[in-house]
Amino acid sequence: MTTVQQILYKTSAQLLQSGIDNPMMEARIMLAYILNVATSYLVTNSNYVVEPRQIQALDQMMIRRCNREPLAYITGIKEFWGLNFAVDRNTLIPRPDSEILVEAALNFAKQLTEPIKILDLGTGSGCLLLALLYELPNASGIGVDQSLKALGVAQHNANRLQLSDRVQFIQDDWANSVNERVDIVITNPPYIKIADICNLAPEIKMYEPHQALFGGIDGLECYRKLLPRAFQLLTDHGCLFAEIGQGQEDAINAIATHNKFELVKQHKDLQGIIRCLVWKKLA
Repeated sequence: MTTVQQILYKTSAQLLQSGIDNPMMEARIMLAYILNVATSYLVTNSNYVVEPRQIQALDQMMIRRCNREPLAYITGIKEFWGLNFAVDRNTLIPRPDSEILVEAALNFAKQLTEPIKILDLGTGSGCLLLALLYELPNASGIGVDQSLKALGVAQHNANRLQLSDRVQFIQDDWANSVNERVDIVITNPPYIKIADICNLAPEIKMYEPHQALFGGIDGLECYRKLLPRAFQLLTDHGCLFAEIGQGQEDAINAIATHNKFELVKQHKDLQGIIRCLVWKKLA
């Protein structure tokens, strides 16, 4: 008989040996996923005996994780803005730092007259757009992505969150086929320089979709494409919220200024890095 405590010690040691940060936390998440319980259950039931078939299922998960496949892809779920989003290898894994975009957009939305229209460029799993719609009952949105498979994940998330009646997903390149004017444009485009791939963690460079990561030689290619289109689609009172990479604020704001945008605010992430820029259209 093998108990929860024994399994957690064994699996966390294996994860640590494989170079995984927070091995005990990840061991708890995987075992809780297998047992279909909350991680807190494992703390108070350390002597619970785990069935052999459940241990086998955990062993299969461990093989994948020790090969540095992201835990979110293994479980198929990642929490963002307090909501559970389905993810797979066709979508980026939502990061806590990206929640600053949602927070900034929600603060701006308080100033708007309802109903509100939102456009998400490069929607991926739909986490940004759907988090906003979840918080704004009188808002509707459009999510655009080049990847049809990513849009399938986004639609699944909209269905799970019961938001599908207020959102439309479109396969497109930076909203070239969108004709509606919107109050909010939100985007987390690819912004990593191609040359920086060697600096990325194995989980990112080996598993996450490269088309959603890399923004050309200087990392700014997508901003050059999306900013002119965002200007055309934003209402005169609207704002654009964009995630950026570390140290890119000046270069990206120069592109925005060239496209007749005025910087309104910049927001720092949990590490104190400028992560979100907010623009309005020049009068």
